[in-house]
Amino acid sequence: MQKSRLTTEPRKISKWNAYVSKEMKKFNEGLSGDAQERECVSDGYIKILSEQWRKMTEEERDEAVADIIIDLEERRENRRIAIPNEASAAFNDTRATLALVQRELEYLHGRTDTDVLFIAVRSKLDYYNQPYVFYSNDRVAEFWETLGKKNLPDLALAMEGYCISGMDGLAKNHRDELLEAKQRVAALILRKLRETSTRGEIARMYYVNFEEHITLKYGIILVHWPLQKFAAPGSFSSILLLNMLESGFEKGTTRFESLSDAEWTAW
Repeated sequence: MQKSRLTTEPRKISKWNAYVSKEMKKFNEGLSGDAQERECVSDGYIKILSEQWRKMTEEERDEAVADIIIDLEERRENRRIAIPNEASAAFNDTRATLALVQRELEYLHGRTDTDVLFIAVRSKLDYYNQPYVFYSNDRVAEFWETLGKKNLPDLALAMEGYCISGMDGLAKNHRDELLEAKQRVAALILRKLRETSTRGEIARMYYVNFEEHITLKYGIILVHWPLQKFAAPGSFSSILLLNMLESGFEKGTTRFESLSDAEWTAW
């Protein structure tokens, strides 16, 4: 079975390496001469350090390197989490890291059949990376496209716009999309109702007292309303709920049905 290759903990810093780093720094700071002389003397000095290290007890070693290990760990952590200053560095770092993450997610899906949607976008205009989308199964993409009425690349672009520009533009777009969705779904429901009617033309859809205004007068019932609340589309403030309602009517899982004369009489 494949196992994750992502490293969760950094390798522990060697006490010997820390000791050499500390002592060589002190030695070189007091050394005169050109770079070649310094390198030759340093090579010989390693043997002296090795002999000193061999004679130390474990407690003496810990005491000798305690301060330098803390310093080395801080420097390593700063390098690990540092934000690249150059856009090109950020581009290369992002591309390499996302490739690694995608490979791990592919391994995960292969091992466990876990489905994944992963989107990454830039947060600054001066960076070069395009929106990145990975999904492990076509049904994952279909699910979000059904709810959001956008394909995943467009969804990632919208996410990028929000991450760069903030809430103002997104709020305006959301209000516009919500209003358009309310109008679109209301028109769809009325059209489906009129197409179902065989006992006269229906002027409008009624959500309050539906049975009295629609079933009693026209012999039409509503099947499989998908939402907990039965109300006009204009009363919903969630685009996702409106999209679910629209999808139900378009696919026929939510529908109007005309009762037969016998069923209507019995009703």
